[in-house]
Amino acid sequence: MAKRSTISLAYAIIIIVFYDDKMKNSNWKGGYEMAIYLNTNKPLENYKNLYRSKYFVDKSLFIEKLSEIIETSDKYICVTRPRRFGKSSVADMVGAYYSKAVDSKEIFDTLNIGEVSNYEKHLNKYNVINISFNTIAEIGNAYDDYIFANNLFEENQNDFLEFLRNLLKDQPYVSLAYMTGVLPIKKYSSGSALNMFDEFTFLKDRTFDEYFGFTEDEVIELCNKNKNISFKELESWYNGYLTAKGIKVYNPRSVVKALQNNYCESYWTNTGAMDEVAEYLKYNILEIRDDVIEMVSGEEIDITIDEDFTFHPRRKNDIPFIVELKKDELPEVAINQIREKEYVEKIRREDEGKKVLAVPICYDSKSKEHRCLIDRL
Repeated sequence: MAKRSTISLAYAIIIIVFYDDKMKNSNWKGGYEMAIYLNTNKPLENYKNLYRSKYFVDKSLFIEKLSEIIETSDKYICVTRPRRFGKSSVADMVGAYYSKAVDSKEIFDTLNIGEVSNYEKHLNKYNVINISFNTIAEIGNAYDDYIFANNLFEENQNDFLEFLRNLLKDQPYVSLAYMTGVLPIKKYSSGSALNMFDEFTFLKDRTFDEYFGFTEDEVIELCNKNKNISFKELESWYNGYLTAKGIKVYNPRSVVKALQNNYCESYWTNTGAMDEVAEYLKYNILEIRDDVIEMVSGEEIDITIDEDFTFHPRRKNDIPFIVELKKDELPEVAINQIREKEYVEKIRREDEGKKVLAVPICYDSKSKEHRCLIDRL
């Protein structure tokens, strides 16, 4: 009788990726396509391909941040970013670094993480489980929203959450659980199955913001390598996104495709079909279909917005300004709140010598009127 082999999961790194087109193999019962890999070389091979590319950008210091929380109470993290912001590449890098199934020292010795003292402490020391959720077999569409979208296939969500909870929560073999995707985790309450995860979203991440997307300095360096497209040209097209900490980051796909083709255009818009909007309407995610029907019929709906909008000039003579939307608030109060935001000083430094405008737009729910005030910061 053949002896059954087993693998101890002690000291395991769990990597969960939603909407990763590279891993579509096995099916999970219930119709949801899920690929699970234990100690595979796929992350290393994927990362090698990225590493060899002409416009490779070193984001390996992200690993230093992760290693600080291994086997601590903070070992559950979820980083969400828009499409084409390097989520899969970072997940491959994490798997390539920690997996005991491969020897990746030759690559990481040449990267920024190799300069960190005792960086080899965690190098290739862990069993790594990669879990990738991809499609729903019944409808055959790209799928990244099962855990992230509200009320899509609600009858199965509890089973799905239970699966992840049993796999991850309070399990002694979990040294680190790293989850990534497009939209934030769905949490039901303080007793949620996944309430152990700390979420780092695009708008509020002050910890990992520089590791997803290309920073301004990185884009300048890539332009210097390219020699055909100037940073000013790229900046005029793609402008960059300002993170919560005030770091300007650029969409990697847009930058790389422009440099490869020596031509700027809207590359990012080609990464997702507009029929995704139709999917949200079809399945009434966040009850959006009901809201659209009400608006089309002339009714009003209430929405909650708790973020500011910053507008940076594409041309040097344009004026930067900050818009804040408020309900039942005085514009004068909103102006003072804008002044207290930490990114205001960052904008002042970036646009030194220019006036920066604050534009609060306040809606009075009783009078149904808007008031706007424009003031110089």
